[in-house]
Amino acid sequence: MNTSTLKNLLFGLIAITMVFFGLRYFLKQNLLSPNKNASNTTTITEQSNAQTPITAAFKCANNKSITAVFTDSQVRLSLSDGREITLLQSISASGARYATSNDSVVFWNKGNAASLTENGANSYDACVTDNKKN
Repeated sequence: MNTSTLKNLLFGLIAITMVFFGLRYFLKQNLLSPNKNASNTTTITEQSNAQTPITAAFKCANNKSITAVFTDSQVRLSLSDGREITLLQSISASGARYATSNDSVVFWNKGNAASLTENGANSYDACVTDNKKN
């Protein structure tokens, strides 16, 4: 090999090495320090996935009533006797079922109908709503 060929080969290797390390540095900086717009986009997407609470007013037998506020995986009940109860959503074959961990309090909701059972007895029965609003 002559000197000219070795110089060209060496120059080519140096150029490829510089491009490789420059590209590596650029990618590393972008992955470790994302720009503010990308961060804001993620935040906006996460916020838009949050469920808006839905409120429903139920009229029940014996002049009782329940106001239910449904959120992601729970319901907050305001009962006509003044109590407030928050229950987590649980497995249901039909409709929506919310209960305490030991099932001592269970709120069922299917369509416009609902009921509340406490310690195995129906405490709020034949509940119906004609309005659901956000």
